[in-house]
Amino acid sequence: MNRSGLIYGLLLSLVILAGGTWIFSNWLFSRNDVTSETVPATIGQLRLAVPAAFVRARSSAIATNDRIDVVMAYPGMMPLEHGKPEKGAAERDQRLLIFATIERIDGVIDPAQRITDLYGRFLEATTFDHPGGLVLRRFEAGSPYSGEELYIAPPDGSTFHARCPTTQSGKSGVDCLWRQRRNQADITIRFARELLPHWEELAGGVNTRLKEWSRGGK
Repeated sequence: MNRSGLIYGLLLSLVILAGGTWIFSNWLFSRNDVTSETVPATIGQLRLAVPAAFVRARSSAIATNDRIDVVMAYPGMMPLEHGKPEKGAAERDQRLLIFATIERIDGVIDPAQRITDLYGRFLEATTFDHPGGLVLRRFEAGSPYSGEELYIAPPDGSTFHARCPTTQSGKSGVDCLWRQRRNQADITIRFARELLPHWEELAGGVNTRLKEWSRGGK
């Protein structure tokens, strides 16, 4: 091949390389732009900027600011894999999901006070130790919470407490409820009882995400 042919081939290779670089950089930018998208919401006095990958019901958060629903995957409290359908997932996968609903206050009793101000009168006297250091209390038969159990983090459940049915119900298995209140907003977290022994990791991860989203909303 003569010298002019070598130069032509080199120039052609540079053009192809430049074109490929441009396509890759634009693809990468578009991915970063999608993953960095946030959904703003002001619920009570709680201002949030939630990454869109976590949000289940975007329209309600944007339109009314009364409620936002998010879902996280345990462990790590990460968003679901992009494009992964939530419906029809295997039961074993559903148990790894943590659902949180953040909405305006719907009651006068702070969730942190419910053990003493509400649940206490309906609990049996017997207590049981539970893996993970939780204390298990059962509700009395015939009470409004009959058929449920209360799991309490010592000493008083203010850090974490969850109500769970005595037997698993529903197809998803995310039957346990943990409630807390922040800045005039009630937060209900639903998860599987299999995560109870890991409640510290669960609570720490959820609280970390809420703090991140709250900082982003300021």
